[in-house]
Amino acid sequence: KFVFINILEQCFALDRQKITKEEMHHPHKHIIVNPFQKPVLIDFERCHETEKPQNVTQFVEYICRLKPVLEKRDFSIEIEKLRAAAKEYKERYDRESFQKIINALGG
Repeated sequence: KFVFINILEQCFALDRQKITKEEMHHPHKHIIVNPFQKPVLIDFERCHETEKPQNVTQFVEYICRLKPVLEKRDFSIEIEKLRAAAKEYKERYDRESFQKIINALGG
């Protein structure tokens, strides 16, 4: 959970700068988690400025697709709640709506 929240925080920082990374729907190829459980985003060659960045929402969808794998590791998520929070975030792009995503993960 800590790693997911850290990645989401990094995605939120990119969104606040109006930068879309483009690889957050398949992040397992673009994130390295160091031995201290600190995720590091890599491969920024496809990033670009945009008025509607999608880093947070793309990563939320990735988490939703991982639900069966996560459940095997005793990490339960409520997809409907998570997607509803992401939808609100997409309309507002603010800290309050972002925090609802974190809360939906149990953070």
